[in-house]
Amino acid sequence: QCCETLMRQRIVAAVDEARRRANACDMMRSAILRLGLCDCSSPSGRWVRDCLAALVAIACVSAPAATYGTKPTKRKQVRKATSTAHRKTRGKTRGKTQKHRRRKNPKRLSAKRRAQRRQWAMLKRCKQRRFRKTRACRTLHRKQRKQAKLKTLKRRCRQKRYRRTRRCKALRRKLRLNRSICGLGRARARKRDTVAKMARRYRISQRKFRSWNRLSKRTRRLRRGRRYVVKRSPFHNTRLHGGQLLSPLPGVIAMQRPERGWGKALMVQTLRTVAAAIQKSAPSRPHLVIGDISKRGGGCLPPHKSHRGGLDVDIGYYYLGGKQRRWLSKTPLRIFDPDRTWQLLRGILSTGAMQYAFIDYGLQAHLYAAALRAGASPKSLQKIFQYPRARHAVHGTIIRHLKGHADHMHLRLRCLDKSCQLPAPLQKRVTNAAARHTLRQRRMSIVGLSAGRPGSRAAKKWAFH
Repeated sequence: QCCETLMRQRIVAAVDEARRRANACDMMRSAILRLGLCDCSSPSGRWVRDCLAALVAIACVSAPAATYGTKPTKRKQVRKATSTAHRKTRGKTRGKTQKHRRRKNPKRLSAKRRAQRRQWAMLKRCKQRRFRKTRACRTLHRKQRKQAKLKTLKRRCRQKRYRRTRRCKALRRKLRLNRSICGLGRARARKRDTVAKMARRYRISQRKFRSWNRLSKRTRRLRRGRRYVVKRSPFHNTRLHGGQLLSPLPGVIAMQRPERGWGKALMVQTLRTVAAAIQKSAPSRPHLVIGDISKRGGGCLPPHKSHRGGLDVDIGYYYLGGKQRRWLSKTPLRIFDPDRTWQLLRGILSTGAMQYAFIDYGLQAHLYAAALRAGASPKSLQKIFQYPRARHAVHGTIIRHLKGHADHMHLRLRCLDKSCQLPAPLQKRVTNAAARHTLRQRRMSIVGLSAGRPGSRAAKKWAFH
């Protein structure tokens, strides 16, 4: 009798709770499972269990909505669940949830980030069937199709046979207008935009905004649709005074564009000295390829943001063999020569004028191994290389990672004195640093092994010699 009474109480409680929460089927199934755990061997107990199973079959298969009233919509269920969850978080846990929410969704987000979030939410909403035919979702789908077409056209216009078509010419013209030249970023003014609104949006001071766009102090309103400068390179007003031309040296230096080879005397003299010393130690190996330094007189040199004052240079990496190159191209690791590239960097570092060097993180490991083979200690390389650290951990090192430098390295020098020349005592030091070879490197070059990749057979063979 006790067991039967307990069963009846559980059935009544399950049905009442099912009616209250509008999920009768799950609740009654859970009641059956609970009754199955109860030790009831009486015939009346078995009858109650079978009756409950029949009730579940009738209620959940035939017409659940007619038995327990109207079924609530999905939106009401979600709202009800969120309200109950909010009720539960009152008290001690409420402060924690608010703190977590504040950390996850900060109040002050950039305009770009807010736009991205709105777009993600809209994309998620437009995947639902009932929102697909709304005006906003149609506009979004139209925009996506347009972007896909533009991407396909860009890929097609890279092919040689389509470059001179009318559509490809129009695309190049359009991209040239929208591209920020020499680090100069422009933006169009919106409706009812003012100087204060535009400066706040792009996080610059009003004084800078006025000076960049040559606006008077009286000007407040901006013309709608007009493009204004909102970003400027830190090298904007840099010019080259008293520059020298780095002319190509046969078998030593090849210039990619000779008209862009103007630089300070320190830059030109250092590159000539280091390249001549390295080529003298291995005359049969490929020569050094140099890209852009600066144009005559300095100033803006598209597509670079720097390269204006004759102290920045793009240098190609040294190769182990193959034909002589005249253009900067992506360096395959199988023919990359880290030893001679490290000689070049060591020669320029010996002047004390190198400010920083941008080299791809994937190549820094090979240069680091070459420096260790050349006799440098890990402690001395700690302030030079970024490599043993993470990809984005710079920590004030000279050699740093920057995207887009897999085919060349970007070096920046600083003047040692007012004349910005390489003193005579330093020239001898640079030559010695660039031409120095350790006994291990000589031995490896005689045997004909590559000094190259860390983890290769050659590196493992000579690791403990």
